Amino acid sequence: YATYCFPYDASDYLFGMSIRVGFSVIKALAEYGVKAKIKWANDILIDLKKVAGILCEVYQSYIMIGIGINFNIVPNVDETLNHISFFQPTSIKSYYDMSLNISDFSMQLGKILAKDLFQQTKNRALTDFQKYWKTYSATFNREINFILPSEIVISGKEMGITQEGFLIIKQQTAIETYHSGRIIDIIA
Repeated sequence: YATYCFPYDASDYLFGMSIRVGFSVIKALAEYGVKAKIKWANDILIDLKKVAGILCEVYQSYIMIGIGINFNIVPNVDETLNHISFFQPTSIKSYYDMSLNISDFSMQLGKILAKDLFQQTKNRALTDFQKYWKTYSATFNREINFILPSEIVISGKEMGITQEGFLIIKQQTAIETYHSGRIIDIIA
């Protein structure tokens, strides 16, 4: 787990920050040969299993970015529970036979974040990310179940993100956008 702290101006665009950070994490992992995807809005997956999570919070005039990546601990997962929790935990070690220096990786990720976030905050919209979403989303164009903060579950096809970072879901009768909630599983 690492926390990165960057100056934050209240006029900077905060919504969609976890998506911006997610792309930076994917980029850093790719430099080490790890192929990962993002699950809206703050999870990083390998083979539809969760390997990392992102949390962004503003504190005074700083943005605190917490990133937890499971490099080496192979989780003891009961595969019979897949119907309860679709996105089971995993580790990079479970998929890649590599020895990764976590300190070096953290430094490299920090450099990527600093560069990416500096460039990205100049462009408040996530239009660049919309182009890449089809490639790097773990759930794009798939039928999903999505739980709202009110605990209501909706089903539909994940169609991408808006320029604000809202999730687009095509339901039977309409296309809706959501700014909060979470994808709980993929409908087989």
